[in-house]
Amino acid sequence: MSLKNNKTYYLKSKNINDESLEKYISNEFIKFATKNFDSNDHKYIVVNTENHDGSGYGYMFLFFEESKSKQTIKFFNDLNVLETYKDVTEDIHTSNIFDNEDFKSVYNNDEFKHIFDTFIYKNLSTNDILDKIIKRGIDSLTNVDKKILEKEA
Repeated sequence: MSLKNNKTYYLKSKNINDESLEKYISNEFIKFATKNFDSNDHKYIVVNTENHDGSGYGYMFLFFEESKSKQTIKFFNDLNVLETYKDVTEDIHTSNIFDNEDFKSVYNNDEFKHIFDTFIYKNLSTNDILDKIIKRGIDSLTNVDKKILEKEA
């Protein structure tokens, strides 16, 4: 897989039911992001605190350089609010990401879909798409996959 320099991470927070703690974490994250991210990086972070199952946990998808994602993971780990995280880059490239319930719940959001599609378009190679066809079949291709193949034709 040609992943270039960008990765996508899925982060899931612990269930936080304390409004003042949520506000504190949010303020600390703003400070952290201001210090560690470029001015346009916020365009590549998708955060959702309204969950499809009402459990109260939050999650985010990070679509940028791996080093920045790892800094973000460390930040949330240090605050002891990160329940789990996973590099989902390959899942995105193979379309297995559609098995993730949190992903499915935000995928239809136009802003998120734009970020996702842009990430795919910039990071997926023709060989990745051909591998996907071999593993999952021609029907697994997304519109973005098709655009990449058309561009290369």
